[in-house]
Amino acid sequence: MACQDIPSGITPVTAPTVTGRVLDPIRIVDTTIDHPLRMVPLVTEDGPQMTRIDDLIRRADEHVTMDTDGNAHVESSIERHLNPAEVDYIRRLVEIGNVHRKLGLPKGVRLPDGDTTGSTGQALGGDAPAPAPTPCTPHATIRFFWWGFRIYLDHCFINWLTPGGIALSGMVSLLLACLGVAGPWVALAASLILLMAGWIIAADKACTPNSGANYNQSWTVQGWVTTVC
Repeated sequence: MACQDIPSGITPVTAPTVTGRVLDPIRIVDTTIDHPLRMVPLVTEDGPQMTRIDDLIRRADEHVTMDTDGNAHVESSIERHLNPAEVDYIRRLVEIGNVHRKLGLPKGVRLPDGDTTGSTGQALGGDAPAPAPTPCTPHATIRFFWWGFRIYLDHCFINWLTPGGIALSGMVSLLLACLGVAGPWVALAASLILLMAGWIIAADKACTPNSGANYNQSWTVQGWVTTVC
């Protein structure tokens, strides 16, 4: 969704146009040092354990099903693949997600297929002259899952995450304008996005041309970043 009503005080930047880019499947941008907001502390029979939330969700995913009413359920098969502390955590995550759905969540928007770069990328190859700069309008979409939600931020949006680019209040306003949904988790997501700005910028730059990045947040408020290439 385009940010049609960009909050006052935010001046659009420009970027060259690029077309014809088909995005590859999502993959995780790894980090040498685990981001603290990505980690889940668990107490197991063998002692304390630090687990990446995205790895825990990946291993649990095939054991969580959704019924026709949109409620998630943890299958008993999960106990053969995760340790008891991990199972308890997933059950709690599912319970919190079901509460959010009962309270009413806006319908998530799936990431678009095909070319999603629009005016957000870098000019490609050859000796042809670069196209004239065009206004770089931020875009963002959101999609909900049993474990939480994913916000896709395009390259123009990520431009605001550079040092001195935007304050927390501006980020909240920008997310509200882009997503068209409201809720306390929007402000929370905005603050975590700013804390993970370096990771998000790296994920954006990992794709050529710059194609944006995904910010993921669990219902238990862990966050991590994935690329779109």
